Amino acid sequence: NDAPAAPKAKSVKFPVGWIVVSEGPGRGESFPLLAGMSQIGRGEDQAIQLDFGDNSISRSNHAAIVYDPDSKEFLLGHGGKSNIVRLNDKPLISNESLNSGDIIRIGETVLRFVALCGKSFNWTDGATGEDEDVAIA
Repeated sequence: NDAPAAPKAKSVKFPVGWIVVSEGPGRGESFPLLAGMSQIGRGEDQAIQLDFGDNSISRSNHAAIVYDPDSKEFLLGHGGKSNIVRLNDKPLISNESLNSGDIIRIGETVLRFVALCGKSFNWTDGATGEDEDVAIA
């Protein structure tokens, strides 16, 4: 059988939000975010893998988005790389709060952040024993 193997479907449970590429290479791609830290870079090991031809994005940890289920808030952090990360057109120097609709720019790539969880909804609210087999980082 010479037919190519079908790609494995990604099983994402309990997304807390999404990142969508709104401009630049990869426009239209989206990435689910899970609780904990989601690193952004071009490498295969990155939760948000922006390997669409924008070489100004570092392979590893150019930036990171964190969702803290205890405080029910999102944060955006810079990975210490030389190319600037911009949040709503301002250079990101330290960790900043991230709100639904915010725009993140790295090189030629523009990302739009969409939150699901927050103060009004969180997967850990009302969790049942059935949810215990799913790791929420």
